[in-house]
Amino acid sequence: MAGRGGASLLDVVLAIALLALASTPLWAKAVFGAPTVFAVVQGQSMEPILHSGDLVFIIPKKPEDIRVGDIVVYRTYGAYVIHRVVYVYKDGGSYCFVTWGDNRETNKVPDFGDPARCRPVVFTDPYTGERVEASGVPYSSIVGVAVAVRGYVVKLPYIGSVTLVLR
Repeated sequence: MAGRGGASLLDVVLAIALLALASTPLWAKAVFGAPTVFAVVQGQSMEPILHSGDLVFIIPKKPEDIRVGDIVVYRTYGAYVIHRVVYVYKDGGSYCFVTWGDNRETNKVPDFGDPARCRPVVFTDPYTGERVEASGVPYSSIVGVAVAVRGYVVKLPYIGSVTLVLR
């Protein structure tokens, strides 16, 4: 509890978090080897790995370096989406990435409606073993890949909630 004129523990934690966020572009390039941007998760499609309000670090990657299992941010219908890559293929020489949310309860049907999508392909779902048809996201729509260390996504839990409230 803050005394008269003193800062509370919450004030100190928020100040440290803001300082870390403000300085991120300075150290992130040195640590991750690429310019880093942030994505704020909104929705339940990536639970239990990512929750609404989590702040995720995103770095650019060449298309040939994006793999099944990577979490990518892409633009579709004027919005940003964060999902896991489940299949990679080429359409007319360009890389395409089929992506789904980890929470299969809220993300059962692949999106065929976006005209910017690649042609549909049939492949084996790596999680269920079922044959499915889905259209991929073209590399030109990919913003970047979530930074992960030994398979764990680097995130600041719920820090981005403030931006969701302000929308």
